[in-house]
Amino acid sequence: LMASTLMLPWLPTIIKELCEKDVTLVAIRRFVHTKILGVHEGAELSTRDASFIGSISSSLMSLAQYVSSSTSGTMSDSLGRKPVLLTLHTLGIISYLLWSASGASFIWFVLARILSGLSRANVGVLSAMVSDVSDRETRTRGMAAVGVAYSIAYLVGPPASAWLLGHLFFNSEVGVSVLDPHIGLAAASLAVLDYIFLLSFPETASVQDKNHDGAEAKKERASRRSFWQSLRLLNPLELFRFRNIEDKILQAKLQQMAQVFFFNMLLFSGLECSLLFLAQLRFGYTG
Repeated sequence: LMASTLMLPWLPTIIKELCEKDVTLVAIRRFVHTKILGVHEGAELSTRDASFIGSISSSLMSLAQYVSSSTSGTMSDSLGRKPVLLTLHTLGIISYLLWSASGASFIWFVLARILSGLSRANVGVLSAMVSDVSDRETRTRGMAAVGVAYSIAYLVGPPASAWLLGHLFFNSEVGVSVLDPHIGLAAASLAVLDYIFLLSFPETASVQDKNHDGAEAKKERASRRSFWQSLRLLNPLELFRFRNIEDKILQAKLQQMAQVFFFNMLLFSGLECSLLFLAQLRFGYTG
């Protein structure tokens, strides 16, 4: 989580530099301004342009996380928590390395963001691990610890990145660009340390004795059924239907709550994506 937050203070500057240096983005912006908007003069890069392009990259990352989260949980039920978690962390490390090597290429930057989105399903698997080792009395406390860790990472990570990397590189007289590999390598280093730490973790998913063929076959069928159910959730409408709830009154209440939560998160996500760009535009933020 800390690794994923290191980029946040620098995202507006990264997007602006990509818009100015990536040939593909420059051509797209020129086409939109001249052919669609009819602006032939003064079509310099605006904060609105950068915010829109940055939102596209964030949306693609969220879409990848949505796809990954729908299947990683059930895969960890059948394959084990630890292998799935290590695989997701490997994707995260690759995404940070790809980001550090992307330079002024927007395509490679977006690919790195997509891989990062796929890897962010690890929070769900970690929550399942907490549930595995907790009983009814301690499960709430364990889930709260996961939420606290998430909050601390987003509280400490961005200011630590702005202070540390800003003092080491981006405020120096050398003229280092945010498109240089420093941020990506710092995030990859944290992710590698996390990966090494996870290697010492035991497998928490309960594994049936291989000699009990009936129990093993039953578990395999349940895992396969659960996997196909998770694939069904790739249809966004399924998230609002609650098919497994037999009580129609309860089902209707859950559907209403899901709709309210969806619109709340829709507004919050839009604010989260544009807040840093707004800070640059209104308050002269220089991250």
